Amino acid sequence: MNVPTTEEPVPLPWYVGMLPAGRLRYWITTVGRFSLVQVVAQLLMAACGLLIVRHLSKHEYALFIVANTMQGTIVNLSDAGAIMSLTAIGGKVWQDRYRLGQVINSTLGVRRRMTAAAMAVSTPLMVWVLLRNGAGLPYTLGLTAATLIGVYFMINASVYRCVLQLHSRVGRLQVLDLLLPILRTLLIAAFMLIFLDALVAIAVMTVVLPLQWRQVRKWAWEEIDADAPASTEDEAFIYSKIRNVLPDTIFYCVQGQMWIYILSVFGRSDHLAEVGALGRLSLLFNIVINVMHGILIPAFSRCRDARVLWRRYVQIIASFVLMGLGLVGIAWLIPGALLSLLGARYENLNNELVLAVGASALNATVAAMWLLNAARGWTDYLWVEIPLRLALQIGLYFVFDLSSVRGVLYFGLLSNLSPLLVTVLLARRGMRSEQKTQTA
Repeated sequence: MNVPTTEEPVPLPWYVGMLPAGRLRYWITTVGRFSLVQVVAQLLMAACGLLIVRHLSKHEYALFIVANTMQGTIVNLSDAGAIMSLTAIGGKVWQDRYRLGQVINSTLGVRRRMTAAAMAVSTPLMVWVLLRNGAGLPYTLGLTAATLIGVYFMINASVYRCVLQLHSRVGRLQVLDLLLPILRTLLIAAFMLIFLDALVAIAVMTVVLPLQWRQVRKWAWEEIDADAPASTEDEAFIYSKIRNVLPDTIFYCVQGQMWIYILSVFGRSDHLAEVGALGRLSLLFNIVINVMHGILIPAFSRCRDARVLWRRYVQIIASFVLMGLGLVGIAWLIPGALLSLLGARYENLNNELVLAVGASALNATVAAMWLLNAARGWTDYLWVEIPLRLALQIGLYFVFDLSSVRGVLYFGLLSNLSPLLVTVLLARRGMRSEQKTQTA
């Protein structure tokens, strides 16, 4: 369904008028602007992250990584398909203020209950990991409190954001995308001149969230009946989707934090900081993935010619492979240039840098393949990847020294082989199915 927008058209620069009308004009004015905002937002977040890496000691940065990662995990667990369900229902009733208000309030209620359950499970684990990595009890409690407060505002803002998406409020979405990284970067830079540790960094990340939540709620309330009661039917639909998605969500949340648990048990906090710092250099892949999600995925999902579909798939994945190989080559040839971004504390990680960039490249390629498969609905038998990855990781446990940074990086790199295999097979199966349907 094409959702019309009520926003004013974007004024065009004089030179755009000299270009051929049609697709190029649309790309520059709409898609190009959206992509530029996404790139700028990603660059600002990367700049903020690099400021924190360069300023904090390894011990403090390890604690920051634990708190920041656990915050993302709780947010993901509290969703587990809730936002997807909201979009599915909201896409049918977005013009009805009362019904959309019901859907929003139903989703808020479900997510708050899911968040309470996620916190009940994740908070003790977070406290244990922080204590294990040398944080004192008062410091641990402060980090935990700041993290959980941030979760509350993040889950509420994400629900209200869907209202703007359903009404195609592109300009307002761009404001939201830029607001947080700008404020966070400015605040982090200011506190670097005064005092900055892991607790202050997490507090800075959290203190700007109420501003975003307040603004997105104000804009969302213009489009919905905020007093509409929650619907039991909507809640039942959302819970039905959560039951289907939750097992996979839990598995991939645990997988995303595996290196933290491994190094907390077998390694040291400075090893955790080193792996986390190297992970910051995956910035370029994150930018490309976000732009791909906004531009390439919708175009790929609309393609109806099976021959063109296969060609587009190969072209997109080949571009990720070539980009990954290029960055691995840069990391191997001039590691000092990349490590200089992280600061003097990490300048001895030349060999580990190549592994970290290689792992990020492979992970980005697998993520791109997964997005393309999901866009076409090629997700049958996706569950097979879970036992395959667990079996692979059990074998890797006995091969590598998981108390070292290099061992953990090898573990993460090779763990991507099972999802790579499954996504390739699912793409091949889906492509054959579409070819048969088209020729029938």
